[in-house]
Amino acid sequence: MKKRILFYLFQIIAIAILLYLSVLSYFKDTQKTYQFILERKENFILIYITILIFTSFFEIMNYNKTSLNKEYDIIKEVFKILGKTLIIIFIVSFIEYFVFYKTKVGRLIYVGLYFFISIFFIIEYLLINYIKSKQKQKLLWASVIPSKEVENYYNIGIDENGVNNNIRNSNGYDIAIYDYPPKNGTNVSQLLSTIITIKKPIDLISYIEEYAECIPLRYVDELWLLKNIRTYENAYDKIRRIVNIMISFVLLVLLFPISFLIALVHRVTSKGPIFFIQERVGYKGRTFKLIKFRTMIHNAEKDGPQFAKKDDPRITKIGRFMRLFRIDEVPQLINILKGEMNLIGPRPERKEFISMLEKKIPYYRLRLEVRPGLTGWAQVNYYYAGEDIEEHFKKLEYDLYYIKNRGLPLDILILFKTIRTVLMRKGT
Repeated sequence: MKKRILFYLFQIIAIAILLYLSVLSYFKDTQKTYQFILERKENFILIYITILIFTSFFEIMNYNKTSLNKEYDIIKEVFKILGKTLIIIFIVSFIEYFVFYKTKVGRLIYVGLYFFISIFFIIEYLLINYIKSKQKQKLLWASVIPSKEVENYYNIGIDENGVNNNIRNSNGYDIAIYDYPPKNGTNVSQLLSTIITIKKPIDLISYIEEYAECIPLRYVDELWLLKNIRTYENAYDKIRRIVNIMISFVLLVLLFPISFLIALVHRVTSKGPIFFIQERVGYKGRTFKLIKFRTMIHNAEKDGPQFAKKDDPRITKIGRFMRLFRIDEVPQLINILKGEMNLIGPRPERKEFISMLEKKIPYYRLRLEVRPGLTGWAQVNYYYAGEDIEEHFKKLEYDLYYIKNRGLPLDILILFKTIRTVLMRKGT
């Protein structure tokens, strides 16, 4: 409670200083600044209250929230900052022109105010994260799944020294990890009396999802999927479809000179067709012809379909270069224009492989319930999956995470990670 009061006090003082600085930056004179603020005190009081409301003044700060992927968190915070700033601009502008039209404050002062507000939001975000990083949270492990198993498989850094596996001794713990629904052998009454005394109770699946950023398929069941996975095309999916068409058209035009040069070098250095057209399974299980620049020798699959391997000997020299910088994927922009793919989504697989994988991996068919993508969450987090079924299982966990959490912040993060992957030459 004391931390919350201190946080509110910090906001009250900081925003008052912001208003003063915005006027001072215009007049550059303290006497004129004080006089101007006093003359228009009604304006500034109303503006002050407005800004307080939209800087989360009435929100309950949750200091015990676990941290997600730092990049994802930053992107979401950027959108939050932009959203709050735009709301403040809109409301303050309304007040300026429709309420205090006779005693306007002035546009240049407001420009300074919006700049200082943006800086304040950034400092506030950094301060909150700094406070969180200094807090050592004690973990009560009430799940029947051993914490060591979760740590090893999902690469989650769990401080075993700060973990208590005895749910009867819950005093002083900040987070409780429990099974939902409770597993066999769990004392539900004891679990309930323990959970309600903990600051942040969180079920095991949600805990892994937050830290590992994938859906732990080894622990979920049909009921969890029924409750949490939605694949229908919402408003964002429909808007994204229009944006995909526009971006793919622009990229095709911009990348045409490079593509033409690659095609020319391809023709000179490698026998066979320039393009590789292959049937893939897309949205709702519908097949389509995926277009790529050919990267392997001609008739590379004369003995039948097979997974690509790391350092595959069938890849040509120019093909290796194209794969390294993902140039071979450029023609798939045509598939995006045709509506067969999105820029971001699960990668489309071949029919033969899907038939085999869905027999060995539970819920594999779910990845076909959204449009496939040129790049995706699985591609930027788990770069390669060959013949090993475990690798495809892991990629499906990332694909389902994307399906569950898809939205603009996550799409932007995937684009940033894809660009970084290309620049660092991690293509396969």
